[in-house]
Amino acid sequence: MTLNIYNVATGVLENSITLTADTADGLREKRGIRGSTNPYKNAVSNAQKGLWTKTVRALKTLLPLYLEVIEVVKEENGRAQKILINGGDFHGLQPKESVYVFYQKEYIVRGKPTMRFVEVAKISLEKVDEKTSIGKVRKGQNAITKALEEGKKLNCILIDPKQYKKGYGF
Repeated sequence: MTLNIYNVATGVLENSITLTADTADGLREKRGIRGSTNPYKNAVSNAQKGLWTKTVRALKTLLPLYLEVIEVVKEENGRAQKILINGGDFHGLQPKESVYVFYQKEYIVRGKPTMRFVEVAKISLEKVDEKTSIGKVRKGQNAITKALEEGKKLNCILIDPKQYKKGYGF
């Protein structure tokens, strides 16, 4: 199956990813049809469940949520321990999801300005409310504090450990 993302205004293909599924996919997810003795039914069901999981991961990669850091909620010795971001249950976030924190920096390449993502930190979501979430900073505690003091706009993007981060610029 191929997922294509088109810009509706221009009709231009913006991104694409091809997904495949086999009968072992659903077994790896431990979600086959229980009690069914029909091997064909089990095989098709397992492939469908595996394809569904891969589709969810792919959509998170192709259509990433760009969220922002609102503030540092807990700080110890000048190091950010927990931060508040402007995405929550409404946006599909769930506890224990990993998130990259980054800012955009402009570079001149061959005389033309281009933007690049600069990774600041990695957080793990602990508390997810309707529109906001609190995440524990796993990596980059000093960098978050320093970037916020410098007035940089910190953005966030979801990480799926089973999906590569291609296209994120990290």
